[in-house]
Amino acid sequence: MPLIRLQAQLQTVLVSFDLPSLAIGNPKAVEAAVQQVTKMFEGYASAAPPQERSYAAALKFLRGDKLSVAEKDWIAAALNQPIKEQGGKCVLESDRFKGLIDHYQRQIDKRQIWRLAWYWLLLSYFSTELSTVAQDVGKKEQNRELLRVFLAPSYKFFSGEKENKILPRWARALASHPHLLSKKPCAPYAQDFLEGNTTVLDQVKADIAIPNQSWFWHELTLALVEHATKNKNDDVFKGSIKKLIEYLEKHSGFKDQAIKLILERYYRCKDSSALDILRDYVVAPDVWKSPKLRDSGIASKWRYVDENIWRMVLAWVTKEHLRLFFEVLSGRHGAQKDRFQFWSQYINQISYTKLVFGSTTQVQRSRNKEIAKLFREEQDIYAILDSNNADLDAFIMQIGGYTFVEFSMNGNAAFIYNNGELPFKMIARRLNDKTYSDGLKCAQSNKIIHNGDWQFNTKNKLMSMGIYPDKNSI
Repeated sequence: MPLIRLQAQLQTVLVSFDLPSLAIGNPKAVEAAVQQVTKMFEGYASAAPPQERSYAAALKFLRGDKLSVAEKDWIAAALNQPIKEQGGKCVLESDRFKGLIDHYQRQIDKRQIWRLAWYWLLLSYFSTELSTVAQDVGKKEQNRELLRVFLAPSYKFFSGEKENKILPRWARALASHPHLLSKKPCAPYAQDFLEGNTTVLDQVKADIAIPNQSWFWHELTLALVEHATKNKNDDVFKGSIKKLIEYLEKHSGFKDQAIKLILERYYRCKDSSALDILRDYVVAPDVWKSPKLRDSGIASKWRYVDENIWRMVLAWVTKEHLRLFFEVLSGRHGAQKDRFQFWSQYINQISYTKLVFGSTTQVQRSRNKEIAKLFREEQDIYAILDSNNADLDAFIMQIGGYTFVEFSMNGNAAFIYNNGELPFKMIARRLNDKTYSDGLKCAQSNKIIHNGDWQFNTKNKLMSMGIYPDKNSI
């Protein structure tokens, strides 16, 4: 009879696990039951806190009130929560935060800390957003580091290997990836990520519940860039740039540091000629803007890199804009294409350029991608050309102590001015093609006529002015 009663009780337990169709003694039934128990345990070990209690504890803490032990558990889940009553300040910005960490450390030392409270601290750590608008960014980062220093060794309290010990997913993840709580948490994932393999990283994200807005993903930006730029193979490094830029566009927290590292490494390449995707990215209006705006203060981030690197990118931009001017704007009218090749010999000496757009080009910007690109990249510089010829555009460039003005259509000479004697204002947003006063065609006695052997004649003319082709020009 006792055996029959025991069998009935076991059957009742099985039914409670929603496994009524499986017989007692069936290994599948046991396995399924274990899985269900594990799932129930997982839900408990990773449970979310009551938001009202956590918020109330955080508000009380920021008001300077003393918290009970239970409230110190609740507050663990609200370290990043902006508290409206305190002007949006969060616990991580408080001068009293170290006192909280000391409390949790004492609980660890006494082996009394509540596992859920520790897990909430972990969530708070990874849920911190990379912000530049916090009331006290320095204090917030300082306190986040205090939290990391506490979490780094104490995770072992929950992740230690013990026989028959069931660990929640986050504890298993930390046991397998202890570097997640180090100062360089993302470095081990860089190689796989750049190779297109994110399996391990995706699993870590799921196991620990790292949110998309976490600082972690911005930290990964630096890890990827540092890994790529340390590669001594130029081809491998260049092959990673597209993926780096794609990631930077999504996680831009350390964008400036990343761009600096990429450009420095690119400068060291044996072939440092322009890579279109890199050039177009760094000079975008919402990134570093045109390098020729560095000294105006509009694009001051170019001061993050050395002069040689700045000049490298400046040459990229100048050559691309020369190409677009002569091949696209001039090319519409069948103008000579050899002018692009000629001026390309002096690319590294061109210190400043300015595009002046006529009426036709302004209209075509909405339906021509390359023209739209010129307007976008030159948005703080370009000028409008007032001319009786709607199809005419101008390109102004400075080499040494001279300024040259080229026009887009055949039949127009190029005009040469001393930089200190310009009849027009270089910073003007409207210019004209008059042959007198402040017109771009005033220098009637000093110009380049594009006919006959004009390249040879112009080259000699420039040499007489102290301007010689670049050493590496073809």
